[in-house]
Amino acid sequence: MTLIETTPPAGVHPQVLLLPWYLSGTLPKSDRESVTSHLGSCAGCRAELESLTMLRRTLRATLVAASPATRSARRWRGLAAAAAVLIVIESGVLLAQGVAPVATVASRGLAPAPVRLEVTANPTTTELAFRSVLLSLSAHVVAGPTSDGRYLLELGDANPARVAAALERAHASSAIVGAAVREQ
Repeated sequence: MTLIETTPPAGVHPQVLLLPWYLSGTLPKSDRESVTSHLGSCAGCRAELESLTMLRRTLRATLVAASPATRSARRWRGLAAAAAVLIVIESGVLLAQGVAPVATVASRGLAPAPVRLEVTANPTTTELAFRSVLLSLSAHVVAGPTSDGRYLLELGDANPARVAAALERAHASSAIVGAAVREQ
């Protein structure tokens, strides 16, 4: 039994009605052989097969272009390209301004422990002189004075070189008679 169960209109070859199935490769063997033989001798049916082939290609291309996955992929490719362009532009601007790239490691860890100095004030030091020393050390009083004139100061910077410099300034000041880094 063939797929054609109706009589085609006058002037239309019966094989032309089978061309969509022939094109998709779903015709039974006997019908496929009949259509192949007919196409060898009929230019009109070959032209119709070519037209159906082009229509099928156009339809597939349209469906692929309209699929959500393709639109999404195209959108992400566009965003990635835009981000790359922005990075290149920003790098160029920074280099033109003479700003060297800086490698930064960010951490949500705790800040370094503050550095504390234990100082003993000269008993003849005025409050104004002591405040001047605090200002020069970039320090503030955490505790004190004790009965023997000792203060616990906290430095604003934990950099070892700056701590050493602050300790040196404290020893050089006439307002301070003793200074040492206090271990925590």
